[in-house]
Amino acid sequence: MIWISASLPLTLQREVVEKILPGEEWRCFSRLGVHLNMRFEIEPLLEIPPDAFRPRPQVSSVFVRFTPRETLLADPGDHALFDSLLRRVYARRRRKMRNTLLGFRSLSKEGLERALGELSWTLQKRPEEVSLMVLAEISKRIYDHFEEQKIKYRI
Repeated sequence: MIWISASLPLTLQREVVEKILPGEEWRCFSRLGVHLNMRFEIEPLLEIPPDAFRPRPQVSSVFVRFTPRETLLADPGDHALFDSLLRRVYARRRRKMRNTLLGFRSLSKEGLERALGELSWTLQKRPEEVSLMVLAEISKRIYDHFEEQKIKYRI
């Protein structure tokens, strides 16, 4: 994995910045936003009006600094599973988490509720209503559930 050790200044369209910046309580509105916020502190520094560019674009821009975190913001367990979970959740963003997660890698209703335990309240929420830390914890618990199942099947 390539890791950036210095801060990274970028100019992005304002709409992109709005999608990747976490909302209240670390809620993210896109898969990209979750991945970036797990790895970087994102700081908008300067709003740039369309008049600052030639030819003049139709959109405003924002100068943003990405500073790498020492460690991930939350531990998702298995990164491939986490990415797969995010892909599924944000592809179905208007659905409740229960409907989205049922059938995820053949996860049954009972298995889902057993895996999530006290996090089962999230099943009534939509993805953008759940913080990225909770999404990471859901991924970790599902991963642990699958690991337990593998051990049970070997016995």
